Amino acid sequence: MSRKAIAPSSQSTTPASSPSGGQRSIQAMLQQEKEKEKEDTLQKILQGIQILPTKVENVEKSNENISQKIEQTNQKVEKIQQKIDKTDEKVENIQQKIGKTDEKVENIQEMMTKYDEKIKKIEEQDEQRDKEIGNINIRLSEVEKDRIESLRGEMDRSEFYLRFQNVEEEKGENLVGKIEILAEALEITKEKMMDGMDEVFRVHTRYAMRNKLPREVHIRFTKKIIKTQILQMTREKTLKYKDKEIVVLKQVPRRVRETRREYLFLTKELLRKGINYRWLIPEGLLFTWRNKDIELTRLKRRNHFIMNILEERRKIQEKKSP
Repeated sequence: MSRKAIAPSSQSTTPASSPSGGQRSIQAMLQQEKEKEKEDTLQKILQGIQILPTKVENVEKSNENISQKIEQTNQKVEKIQQKIDKTDEKVENIQQKIGKTDEKVENIQEMMTKYDEKIKKIEEQDEQRDKEIGNINIRLSEVEKDRIESLRGEMDRSEFYLRFQNVEEEKGENLVGKIEILAEALEITKEKMMDGMDEVFRVHTRYAMRNKLPREVHIRFTKKIIKTQILQMTREKTLKYKDKEIVVLKQVPRRVRETRREYLFLTKELLRKGINYRWLIPEGLLFTWRNKDIELTRLKRRNHFIMNILEERRKIQEKKSP
């Protein structure tokens, strides 16, 4: 599109500026604006220069604070590093201790292995010992059985014997002749009495030696009935020889007497209460207590029964005491 030039009107009363004058006026305005901008810029620069020391001071203070913080941080870092070093030492010590503990654990495991082996050997020995003890118990049972049978045999043999204490001993004495007192006591002939005896002999005993008595006279009878008759007779009347009272006792084997010593207190207490008892073989007592048959064959039961008797005696004494 083409532009049409419009010719200036000759009738305008306002003088028209020339192109050169207008250009100068624009340049002047631009120059003024530039100068104004320079002045503004310069003024800003001057203002900036004026506040620059304050900023510098602030920067220095900030730098100083930063330096202090850096120093504090360095100190903290140093402390942390020290703690880390100590921690490293502790860790190292712990590792050393763990190493030693591992060695100890290893040693303990070795010891446990050795102990396990020893325990196994001991268990094997115990098993062997149990077998041996079992065999010993069997042998002991057999020995105890043999002992009981032996004691029974001794008691059976002793059933034919009687002991006579305090029979005066004379030189060149005839023991068989002294037996006439038995024939007279039983009201039988001397010949019949002689037929009922197997042997007559004297025996040293501790009781006789301790009490300075003559040696005991022991007689073995051919029949138990004769021995029983003599015992019954001596319960009813006193047997004497040369005006000295003769004590007649049953023959009891030494091993049986030793066993019966444990029951002496009980037998004395039973006799004191008027209770009859009977000895058991190989050991023990049989009697009636409070309308009950009591058989004491064990030491533990015997002691328990004795304690009951003592307790009963104590209560009776307490009732009697004012």
